[in-house]
Amino acid sequence: MEKCYLVLAFGFLYTFLFLSPEKSFSQKYHSKSYFKKNYPGYVSVGRKGLTSNFFFGVKGGLAYSDITGTLLIQAERQDSYNPVLFTTGGLVAISNLSDLFSLKGELNYLTRGSNYESVGDWETIISNIYREYIEMPVALNINFFSPLSTFKPALYAGGSVSYLLSAKKTDIVYENVDLIEYYREEGIDVKESFNTIDYGLVLGGSCNVFIKRNLMLIFDLKSYLGFANINKYPSEEAQQVFTRNIEMVFSTGILFGN
Repeated sequence: MEKCYLVLAFGFLYTFLFLSPEKSFSQKYHSKSYFKKNYPGYVSVGRKGLTSNFFFGVKGGLAYSDITGTLLIQAERQDSYNPVLFTTGGLVAISNLSDLFSLKGELNYLTRGSNYESVGDWETIISNIYREYIEMPVALNINFFSPLSTFKPALYAGGSVSYLLSAKKTDIVYENVDLIEYYREEGIDVKESFNTIDYGLVLGGSCNVFIKRNLMLIFDLKSYLGFANINKYPSEEAQQVFTRNIEMVFSTGILFGN
């Protein structure tokens, strides 16, 4: 099953790399100076004059992760679930469909999770559960006009599918009076307690900054709302607590055009 998801991921990248819209003959074989000399007022000819049709590159950033849905608490204790901050990185591809629309796909490594804190009369229990995923979001961009030709803002919406690589838990217990840690267990494997596939909705905005025709920087703010239940324990589905992943990701990257 794991090999199947890896094949799908590489197939996705192959599609963006080799099946993107082709440039015209003139774009491939004539320089800007040629058009300035022979066609005053024009930069180029063909489908795209100012930028490439296809960009591919790398990106990295920070992910603000939490969970929502049904959260278990103990009535006799003060329980809370707190969001956590992780680093993330991956590959990104953008294919321009027209001046207004473009298609964006990514292949990211990221961590999702939350911190559970339970305060009793004499002790405080902290459980950190971190889940590592390979994520593949695909979104449709709506590009907006900018008076500055080097800036290209956009809003986008799409879907995302993630594959769970691992899930680890760390348990820490403190004494409330002296705040002395008297128990710690790290690296507890809890992968079997979570479903392998997560999927949901992505919404966000980005700003592309063109350094030159085939080179740009991207600044991106993306939100994710999971639709799937992340829990797989207990084995009886009717007894499982329905909890979903949510996150906000800010990233920046560099992309190269063809």
